[in-house]
Amino acid sequence: MCTDLNISIVINRIVTGGGDASLAAGQQQAALEPIRNDIRQLLDQGHIVFANYRPHRIQPDPTTRRANDQSWGPTRLQAVKKGWFAIFPSSRLSYLDQLEVWYLQDLNSSFLARNECYLDYGMEEVEAYVCNTLALGDIERLYPLTMAQVDPQAFWSAILHVDKHCEVLKSLRPGDNEFQEQWEEIRKGVQLSRVLWKKVAGASTCPGRLPDAVIDGNGSSTGWGILDSEDQHNKVAEGCAHIAVLMMLEAAEVEAGKELLKPMNVHLLDIPMGEPAPPIHKFAVLLRSLFCREQNELECGGQTVLHASDRKRFLMGVLDEMGYASSDLNYSSVCGHCGNNSSEADRLSVCSKCQGAAYCNRECQKCDWKKHKKECSSSLAQHKRAVHQLAAKYELL
Repeated sequence: MCTDLNISIVINRIVTGGGDASLAAGQQQAALEPIRNDIRQLLDQGHIVFANYRPHRIQPDPTTRRANDQSWGPTRLQAVKKGWFAIFPSSRLSYLDQLEVWYLQDLNSSFLARNECYLDYGMEEVEAYVCNTLALGDIERLYPLTMAQVDPQAFWSAILHVDKHCEVLKSLRPGDNEFQEQWEEIRKGVQLSRVLWKKVAGASTCPGRLPDAVIDGNGSSTGWGILDSEDQHNKVAEGCAHIAVLMMLEAAEVEAGKELLKPMNVHLLDIPMGEPAPPIHKFAVLLRSLFCREQNELECGGQTVLHASDRKRFLMGVLDEMGYASSDLNYSSVCGHCGNNSSEADRLSVCSKCQGAAYCNRECQKCDWKKHKKECSSSLAQHKRAVHQLAAKYELL
């Protein structure tokens, strides 16, 4: 895979005499062959070669600021310190190799929830980044704020693997208390985020059958349970995206004093090429419909504004438009066929495929299958559970 980091590593090895054997697998070697030959020819002729590579997903803050330029580095750092962020496998259909980050900013008059996508190369690369940066004498780059501004991809990787990052820093600069204090504050913010994630995921019905490590906020240590399965990736990514959005709502609500009186802007600005995955797009449209005064189309590169006011007025119209009534949402305590209520949800058997319907017994499930199979999908079930949770949380029903 010819990512920016892989290309940089290969070219650095060529320049420093690492040799052709250090190149990666055949596909990458073939793709980089013209570059390798050109560089080697220039070096043999006595020329000096300089190369500058932009981050693969997230753009750094501009070094030369214009009037309308926005610096996101301080926003990223502040969100991490407060625990207002979530990192999880991307739900973007065309970029299943990347991770996605959601983080929140308090703008006094409103909240801003923003998402970014980046490539993570694991703990080994986090260690190599610190070692190489110190070897080059670029110590300033390793301060949290600077890293968040000039290399946001490395910043989010350091946040994801913060324990390893702090361990390497401590071993290489044992007497630098300023480094240790700043990154210790970051580590505390990561713990706050994990606590908030676990709280939302544990109380939420939308994750479905996510691996326990994911619900506990330790998904990265086990690869989120995805392995090499694209279906499992989609399932985990969709569940995590719902949790992340609910985390932003939860953090904003707590900050505002238990009532989300200020509007929340949800930016979908850093999605590289292509629309969001359909279930997440539908979920974002739902949030917009619940809270937004103006029903604008949600498009890639745009934003949606969520308002606490008038949310009840929108809800019933949203449910009608989506084709199910409020009673449909109480699937855990009502039989999908005969409609019998259960005071104890565990008396009902839940559909094993989508967990979006419950039945008194197998006979009721068989009788309802012709109707239920049209909507028996994990994506739709997650969407319904998310609707139900929002409705219950904000007393919209």
